Amino acid sequence: MKLKIDSHTKEILAIAAPVTAQSLFNTLMHAVDSKMVSSLGISRIAAVSYTNSPRLFVFALFFAMNTVITILVSEKLGKNKKEDALKTIKTALLLVTIVSLLFGLMTYLFRNEIMSLFVKEAQTLKESAQYFGIVMFFSVFTLLSAAVNAVNVAIKKSVSVLNSSIMANIINILFDYLLIDGHLGLPAFGVKGAAFATIIGQIFGLIVSLYYFVSNKTFSLKDMVKVKTEFKDSTKEIFRLWKNVCLSDISERAGLFILAIINAKAGTLAYSVYTIGNYYLNVNFAVGKGLSTSSLALISRNRDNREAVKNYIRSLVRIYFFLTVLFIIVYPLSGLKVFTLYSDNELFVNLGRNSVLLIASVTPFHIISVVSMGVLNSIKDNLYVSKVALISMLLVECTVSYIFVVLLEMGVYGIWVGCISIYLVESVCYILRIRKKSVELLF
Repeated sequence: MKLKIDSHTKEILAIAAPVTAQSLFNTLMHAVDSKMVSSLGISRIAAVSYTNSPRLFVFALFFAMNTVITILVSEKLGKNKKEDALKTIKTALLLVTIVSLLFGLMTYLFRNEIMSLFVKEAQTLKESAQYFGIVMFFSVFTLLSAAVNAVNVAIKKSVSVLNSSIMANIINILFDYLLIDGHLGLPAFGVKGAAFATIIGQIFGLIVSLYYFVSNKTFSLKDMVKVKTEFKDSTKEIFRLWKNVCLSDISERAGLFILAIINAKAGTLAYSVYTIGNYYLNVNFAVGKGLSTSSLALISRNRDNREAVKNYIRSLVRIYFFLTVLFIIVYPLSGLKVFTLYSDNELFVNLGRNSVLLIASVTPFHIISVVSMGVLNSIKDNLYVSKVALISMLLVECTVSYIFVVLLEMGVYGIWVGCISIYLVESVCYILRIRKKSVELLF
């Protein structure tokens, strides 16, 4: 019996599949880094993972820009305003390049001070600061690649997101092998080798993203060069939308920044378990991001066609239910095998196995919260998303985590209770908002 997929679902999957795969490959890249450095000891896993929160806090500024790029370019192309779309693209890419270079330099100069907020043990601090400094100094390649891919999604070249990530990960794994322990005559750089491998991979990923960008059929590179950029007006337009989207992302990353400081108090072993368990949450986020990006591009392009919007929402819900049921079954079955890949420490493995059960229980709420954010952003309800993100992350999760991690000393279980709290709050708030906005979400 042949499975029939309606046209709206096909459109969603055409965008969501490569975006999801790209996010999964990024998770794989971090997992490989952790696996490679785990040969140097469990503490090295923590040394690399401690850098995630401050790095992503800075990147949140640019993730918000990527959302804005996809919304504005999709909307303008949907209205056949190609020249306006080109102006937006040129301005956005220029802004990303300039700002990322400035932030890269600043974070490199203050790498030790930043990482000392999270790490107190001298050797772990030294290695965390080294990794963070290298990755941030060269972050322009990572951030520009993401911005170009945001444009590619808007011009229906979303396959570039997947292919650039595949290239970046292949190169990253190769150079992890060569540089961490030292092979083929190269010196062993340890944790610094993982950082260099990540950057080299991102450079190759950027090359692939640019290839798809310059070879698109929507407009030529000549059109891009010829269009006169109204930098001031385009920047104002971008900033008007960016400030609301950014508030949401910054709230989330600020919360994660504070949480990392709180969660670090659970100890190196608990934080290492959390790091590996967090890869499951990254899978949830990857799926949610793929569906969210689909809603951004398709609903933005068809905002005036209410029936089309309803059909996209229905298709999103069907896909969501299928995937969440699948994950709830698969996650608990994989927990023991996944954690034994990183260490044979019995306590580490047992904590990890139990952690996966908690993660599986919250998976439905995690994915629906990410997807709902995309739907609300696509109908320009960004301010509400920002308010919910601010309250749920900075107030709810940070408070809950502090109580269970610091006051009750529940270790890694306290960390997971904090995670569960935010996904419950966000999913309920976003679904109620979608219903209030009269966009049908069918259960």
